Amino acid sequence: MSKRLYRRFGLHKGPDDDGSEEERAAVGKDILERIREATGFYEARDPARGRKMYPYLLAAASLLLLVAAFTGFLWLRHDGAAGGYITVTVPAGQVRELKLPDGSVVWLNAASTLRYPAAFDSVREVWLEEGEAFFSVKSDPSAPFIVRSSDLQTRVLGTSFRVKAYKSLREVKVAVITGKVSVSTGREKLGILQPDEEIIYDKAKHHTVAAPVKAEETVQWQHGDVILRAAHFDDIALAIGNAYNMKLVYDKAAFRECESSIRFNTHMPLEEVMRMLRDIQHIGYRIDRESGEVVISGGGCSGQ
Repeated sequence: MSKRLYRRFGLHKGPDDDGSEEERAAVGKDILERIREATGFYEARDPARGRKMYPYLLAAASLLLLVAAFTGFLWLRHDGAAGGYITVTVPAGQVRELKLPDGSVVWLNAASTLRYPAAFDSVREVWLEEGEAFFSVKSDPSAPFIVRSSDLQTRVLGTSFRVKAYKSLREVKVAVITGKVSVSTGREKLGILQPDEEIIYDKAKHHTVAAPVKAEETVQWQHGDVILRAAHFDDIALAIGNAYNMKLVYDKAAFRECESSIRFNTHMPLEEVMRMLRDIQHIGYRIDRESGEVVISGGGCSGQ
């Protein structure tokens, strides 16, 4: 069973994911004990009742494991044996923090996937395969830290920065909160960023723009505040969809050149956020929770 699941139930040591049957049985037994502690029920108090309730407690333990494993806060997969890679995916509607092998901290935004080695060597290299992440990198001049995202490589020694690289968006963005980072496409160096600077890379045109930015604002999604300034409509629609686990359906060609600014908190009802977007972008909308879609109507930028 997963060590993370083991720790989640308050057990600090646990077998590897591919442990033996005996190890998995031990995990189940330990979790059962946690359930007993939580419910205040112990077999010794009433042996007959304990024997009668034992199958139900086991079933409860199994159910809790399934819930933690399949609808828990993070989906984690080990690729290969020890020394391989770990892939972490955060589903839509959630934001999560994780610690890398070197002690660096990463916050993953909704609908994001990060892959990293189980142990770093002389180069600390991670892959943001999808989505958005805020990195707070532990300083180690002897081991550069590299984030690979889409076409870009972001190289640092010790700093905090954000990378936004959703596959469905036309741009990759890198912004620096503290320290300094170097951004390149591998062959071509795009620039060195300092605090409150951002690089915007157009994936189709291979074009780069550097601009000032309020970098702290770009990572407030850690706390539930989504702040988008002069953002493409695609960017806004994706942010709302990811925050509420909904798909926004609209005419992408009609809205392609639209830019707007919006700020919302993910604790707000979806209806309230959509009313804000309606007033900003002059759209119509229909929320269909059964299909998980928000259908947007309107003339795009021509309607403004």
